[in-house]
Amino acid sequence: MLSSITRAVSLERLSGEIRMFGKLSKNPSTENNLDMDYLNLGFLALELRETVSKTLSSIKNELKQTLSEQSAVENKNNNKIVSNKSESNLKTITLEELSWHDTIDDCWIAIYDYVYDCTEFMIKHPGGDDVLCEYAGRDGTIAFISTGHSESAVNLLDKYLIGELPPNERLFRIENGVKVVL
Repeated sequence: MLSSITRAVSLERLSGEIRMFGKLSKNPSTENNLDMDYLNLGFLALELRETVSKTLSSIKNELKQTLSEQSAVENKNNNKIVSNKSESNLKTITLEELSWHDTIDDCWIAIYDYVYDCTEFMIKHPGGDDVLCEYAGRDGTIAFISTGHSESAVNLLDKYLIGELPPNERLFRIENGVKVVL
């Protein structure tokens, strides 16, 4: 924070000196000192270039840090979904069984190879029941991820968890809860 304040003061000082040079160059009584002022202007331009370069690089570093922090939060949310829930002896539900639950009155959806009974949640879903119906009886992981659900939405999934896909039918996890990176 202090370095950005210093750079702002530096930029303000440089712009003030450049404005002063503009005023001096228009004044006929200062023609003798004009050569020295051109030299000073050259140095000011170099200093300005260096200051702007430092400012841009610090902004770039701050953006990288912010993006990495956001990425860490997203990974944390994804890891909550993909955590090692297989130790809790969840019921194994095959894709064939999942496919039979594809109506508004009986809606099961697979997300990260876990199966959720979303029937109760259909009327509560902020995006409407159409969205859930579209993935009823199927895997909705990609749609769930691409929508950018909040942390509370991710946590709400646990309430509707009823089982998991067998290891040979999983798309995102292998046995022991290890996530497959696509």
